[in-house]
Order: sequence, then C-alpha cells, then structure tokens
Amino acid sequence: LQDGSAAQCGYQDSSFGSAAFTRPITAYAHRTIEADSSTCQQAGAYYVLVERTSKAVSTPDDWELEIRYVTEPGVKQTGPTELPENWASASPPPPAGGPQKRQGGAGFHDAVSLKQGEWRADIEPGETLFYRVPVDWGQQIFATAELGSSVTGATEYLGNALVLSLDNPARGHVDQDTVSYSGKPATLALDPHRPVAFENRYSSNSYTNALRFAGWYYLSATLSPEVAKAYGDKPVPLTLRVSVTGTAKAGPAYDGDAGPFEVTADDRDAAASGASGPQAEKSDGMALVAAAGIGAGTVLVAGLGVWTLAGRRRAARDAARGGPQDGPDGPPRFGPPTAW
Repeated sequence: LQDGSAAQCGYQDSSFGSAAFTRPITAYAHRTIEADSSTCQQAGAYYVLVERTSKAVSTPDDWELEIRYVTEPGVKQTGPTELPENWASASPPPPAGGPQKRQGGAGFHDAVSLKQGEWRADIEPGETLFYRVPVDWGQQIFATAELGSSVTGATEYLGNALVLSLDNPARGHVDQDTVSYSGKPATLALDPHRPVAFENRYSSNSYTNALRFAGWYYLSATLSPEVAKAYGDKPVPLTLRVSVTGTAKAGPAYDGDAGPFEVTADDRDAAASGASGPQAEKSDGMALVAAAGIGAGTVLVAGLGVWTLAGRRRAARDAARGGPQDGPDGPPRFGPPTAW
C-alpha cells in the first residue's frame, strides 16, 4: 500500500510454502493513523500494488484475485501498548461431546460457522473447505485437523498432504500447518497463540500482530490433489477439533461502529447452528465488502473470489431504468466464488 509519493504504508508477503499446490492464499497491507508518524497520514488517494511471482513450473494462467477494502474506527482513548509477559500457551484438552457433521463452505463468502467442538466433514483431493469461528477480545482459538484412514488400503507416503490455515476477521493470514499422509489417520495442530487483544498490533511477532481484532476467524483445510493419484479421487474423512478458551472481555472504546470487529449474540447463534455467512445475513444478500482497518486507517486484503460492488450498482441502475439492463455496456454480473 503506497501514498501518492510512492512511500510504503504497509505490505505483506504470502506464499504457498512447503505445500506447493493450488489453494487460496491471502495477504493484506494496512495504513495506520498515528500521532507520532508523518508517513501515510494525509487524506487522499492511496495505491495498492499486487505482485505475483512464480517459479518456472507454475502455471502461466491468470489467477482469480479479490481486493477487499475495509476500515476500523479509531479509539476514543489510547490503551496499553505493552503485551503481558505471561499468557496461557498450553493447548487445552480436546473438546468433549463427540464429532458432529458439518461440511465446510467453498470460500470466505460461504464459510460455515463453528463453535467449540469436534466437527466431521468429507474432503476431496484438491478441495478447500472454509469455516469461521467467533473469537472475542481476550479469547484464544485452538484448532487441530485429522485425516481419516483411506478406504483403498494403499500406504503411499505423501508429504504436506493436508494444509490447515487460520485467517483473521480482515482476512489477514495468521498461521498454517501441514501434515503428511500414508493412508492412516494423521493429525496436525496449529501452534498456540496469544489471546485476541487490541495491543497485539504493537507486537513485532507476525502471528501475534495478526490477532489484533475480535470477530470471525477463518479456518480453511486443503487436501493435496496428489492424494487422488495415490488413493483415488473419493473423499477422505476430515475431523476438525476447535477450542475457544478464555472469558470474553470488553473491547476498545471505538469512536464509531465496530463493524466486523466484535462478536455479537447473533454471531454466537450462527456458530451454534452452523449457518454460513449468506445464511446469517440473508436479509442483505448483496452486502458490500466488509469494513476493517488500523486506528482510523484502512486495511486492504488480496484473496480469491469476486467483487460485489458492481452487482449493487447494477441493481440500483436497473431499478432506475425500470428493470434489468443487459446491454453490452453494462457491468458483468458477479456471484459468490464457487471454485478456486
């Protein structure tokens, strides 16, 4: 993210890492309003640079890209900037109650809501399943993923067969881990991280810095397409175990609507019922892209999917003209992401 003089306001790199196969990846850059800074503080036009670098073996085809613009209100009073030295770094015991069936969504747009518990799904080779978990101020999220046994009886070893990723409410990347597979149950666990806190944004640790917002945190699980070659193209059992620990605390005194950076009673109801984003917000099916940011600034997130603003403008224009307009000069019709 750059200002008009090409000064850099913020940046983030994102890569496929050791699991170098097709799946959604995210990155974001933010502009922060700070009293003791002179860079990127003025109102005006700002510029987003998205650069893709690829190895020679990578496909030369275009990749789908979604740009999201989001803002977070400033705070009425500045709070602490120092992080506590002690925090609960031990993983909790597995959630009780046994597995419940809950199939994931195809993207951030229709991520299926989860609360603490053990969740069962089926995942196909090359597929990514998306979930979202409400995590309030002062709470921690822990997640593990387990691939079940293959029904073919094959035992071929595949490294980095399953990837589990965690992203914050602004779609900023938090953490990910992988596990190998040889036809028998295989489990991975995301590392323990600090509780969600406003002051986390002052940390130089990238994992802690990303845990700066309350709201919906997104879990995505991707099964390598190589699994189909070794074990066939049938789905493999997937079990997610999610724990949310800690007592919810009051958030910062925002000077405005917190937007997506809070956990509401409706969010908790959606997590209990398993409602996806569109189901939970069915009263506004063409909602504009969400709002987030740092201080009184902005966050921009690059991901995969579609931009919905054109759809709303199209609907407004059609209404003014008395019905749908399909002329060649009209903007394209967009829908929720269905494939990656």
